[in-house]
Amino acid sequence: SLMTQMREDLWQIARRIVLALEPVDCDGMRRQTHILTAIAGSAGAQDLQEAAQDLGKSAHVDPPDPALLQYHAAKVLEGLFGLIRYTEEAIPQTRSPA
Repeated sequence: SLMTQMREDLWQIARRIVLALEPVDCDGMRRQTHILTAIAGSAGAQDLQEAAQDLGKSAHVDPPDPALLQYHAAKVLEGLFGLIRYTEEAIPQTRSPA
């Protein structure tokens, strides 16, 4: 279903954001925030969309500021996990593993 696919995409984005933090991979971070901004917007998750935009802006700082990236990534991951929980509650029989 569409909800199941969205949840799988969200898990993949979360993994890739974490991997882009150490070592810092700004290009990878920007790619994930662009995708997440679109998904969050489609899902009506405005706080997550704004957090993803903030993380994307932080990934454009040259040289990168690891502490700033980690701060914004934490906000994004919090929102991501909230949206994932929401999708799991909407379709509990198809939960994704953590």
